[in-house]
Amino acid sequence: MKYLAAVLLLSGGCKSIYPLGGSVVGGAGGAAMGGIPGAALGAGAGWGAGKAYAVVKDNENLTEQVKALTTGDIDKLVELKLEEKKESGFFDSILGEVYDFLTLALLALVAWNVVPLLYTWMSNKKVHKKINGEKDAKSD
Repeated sequence: MKYLAAVLLLSGGCKSIYPLGGSVVGGAGGAAMGGIPGAALGAGAGWGAGKAYAVVKDNENLTEQVKALTTGDIDKLVELKLEEKKESGFFDSILGEVYDFLTLALLALVAWNVVPLLYTWMSNKKVHKKINGEKDAKSD
């Protein structure tokens, strides 16, 4: 449990795991205090707290952006966008490319297994019709 809390504290840039971590920590704490109902309530409360923290982290510079938009300060807007890209640009793009590659690999694996199965099924259907003496609808 203490290792999970350390991972959550050290993963400052990965906002997507805050709700998951909050639900795990809340569920474990709730289970220790109140059994199954306590675990359910703790997991729900932990997820909510983690999601709220992730939303706050996402919108840290929102007030500065709104102020720069209303005053027409283009240099400040560019500076804020550069800081945002500097914080999350490289690793998110690499992770997105890895997910895209894994998706393509999964689709290729499914096609590699499904296409021969469909071909065999259709061939066996034709052979079964020929053995039983049934006429093929295409031959008429």
